[in-house]
Amino acid sequence: MPMIFWRRSYGFADKVAAAIVLVGLLPLAMLLALIYVEERHQLQAIAGASFKAAAVESARRIGLEVDRSMDEAEELASLPLLRLAVTESNRRYEREAARGLQGLTKDLPERLLPRGTRSTGLRLSATDLVTGFLARWYQIRDSDYAGILVVDQRGALVVSSFPHVKDVSGLPPGWRVIMKAGGATSYLSEPTFDQDLGVEVVVVAVPILDDAQAPRAVLGAVMILMRRDVLFRATAGVTVGKTGHAMLFSSGGVPVACPVMAPGEHTVSPDVVSAFGGLQPGWSVVADDSHGDAEIEAHAPLVAGRAGHFFESVGNVRLGALIELHGSANALIGFAPVQSHNNLAPESLGGKHWMTLVRQDRQETYAPLAHLVVKWERYGLVVLALLCGVGIAVARLLAKPIQVLSAKVRNATIVGSPLLPTVRTGDEIYDLAESFNEMAANLEHSFRQIKQQNSDVRQLKMQYRDLVDNAPEMIYHIN
Repeated sequence: MPMIFWRRSYGFADKVAAAIVLVGLLPLAMLLALIYVEERHQLQAIAGASFKAAAVESARRIGLEVDRSMDEAEELASLPLLRLAVTESNRRYEREAARGLQGLTKDLPERLLPRGTRSTGLRLSATDLVTGFLARWYQIRDSDYAGILVVDQRGALVVSSFPHVKDVSGLPPGWRVIMKAGGATSYLSEPTFDQDLGVEVVVVAVPILDDAQAPRAVLGAVMILMRRDVLFRATAGVTVGKTGHAMLFSSGGVPVACPVMAPGEHTVSPDVVSAFGGLQPGWSVVADDSHGDAEIEAHAPLVAGRAGHFFESVGNVRLGALIELHGSANALIGFAPVQSHNNLAPESLGGKHWMTLVRQDRQETYAPLAHLVVKWERYGLVVLALLCGVGIAVARLLAKPIQVLSAKVRNATIVGSPLLPTVRTGDEIYDLAESFNEMAANLEHSFRQIKQQNSDVRQLKMQYRDLVDNAPEMIYHIN
């Protein structure tokens, strides 16, 4: 069929109509392509700025939660009774032999029991008061904190909001960096699972400083075990449209908190880590925004619930189309660093920084552009129909004089055929038709002269024949 189509010969009118359509469509298509590229860039800039603002807001929320926990830990560290309990715990090391250090560390709460002296009763009273105060504080902040711990110079547990917690051996050891005099004033750990409490926590630790010494010595530390749910609530509170949400990552690309997917289900591409490298707010187009198709296969009901209204506007979408609709390739992201006004130790967060990332489904991000393309398609069909109509009308108008001229040329070969009327177009085709008319008239005149001469020759021939046939005798004339 294609060969038959191309081998077929087309008339002048068909070629003119096709040329008009092509001449009209090619510039229009090029213009629409340029407009599409420009509109896409503008849409990316607008959406990127929106994602960046959402990421900054999410980072601000997380920073507020971290700073509030650190401020409360510093407030606890400044309590006189707590300082007294930690100071008495540190003084015990001076009175204990080196062999008894291990037993002192394990059985410190029991060793704070009264021994019949007046000073020991005071220590029991201070410990009890601090324990009760921490318990009440924990009850107020139960939704955010999993526990509050107080340790001495050697990391031994002095008091806690949970009586069954005996030591801090299950916590990441990085918090000990704040025990150095003149060092950082706070420490923040990555999320870790606490075996004693059975929940994932983020360790917020601040030192208890001795203001009586210069430089101030470190007496111990206050550690608040912040629930990981605090990070989830802070990130889930920021949304963009129907499918956009915020996430928390480390600057090394390790997912920390996401309201849609588990951290282990994310796939982080190198360009995302590169975008985090500057530790500055911004937006970028990346190969993968960490949400692959596995998210839809595992969380199709959740995604459908979050984006149900958007999918309804598109139509009846099956799971295969849902996966395609929620794709993450070449996606637009916004990001911002989580900042804190506290002096965090360099070892905090494993030597990395926290970055918030905001992403959204491509179809929702580029929905305005998709609607614009649909309008262009509809308008393009109308323009195509108009071009075809105009092309056919103009082609017929141009072809009519040529058809008349062609008929004249054919009739010119037939003697006596009447001349066809000339279509007055006022252009070169009309001049050519007039020239053919003059040529046809001259040919007609020449044909008539030749015909007359042939008639005269025939008459003379007949006369000579009659003369020869009717002569009585032959006359010979001899000189």
